[in-house]
Amino acid sequence: MRNFICELKNIDIRKLVSDNSVIIGLDIGDKTVGISVSDRRIKIASGITTVQRNGSEGDFSKIREAVSRYKIGAIIFGYD
Repeated sequence: MRNFICELKNIDIRKLVSDNSVIIGLDIGDKTVGISVSDRRIKIASGITTVQRNGSEGDFSKIREAVSRYKIGAIIFGYD
């Protein structure tokens, strides 16, 4: 994953997501994945949980469980 780089410039992501949806942020590290969610106005994001890494299948399951109650319009991820 470290070799994958995607860069978006001059894009207003608020125009890409539907009304009343949120943006999920994933901060992917070697040991944990931090999960944040924006407000519906796409102005502020707040951390909701941190998932301990446990293999891709387990990681995806825990992330899906953490964000399942939100209407997701986009997902943004970063990694270190």
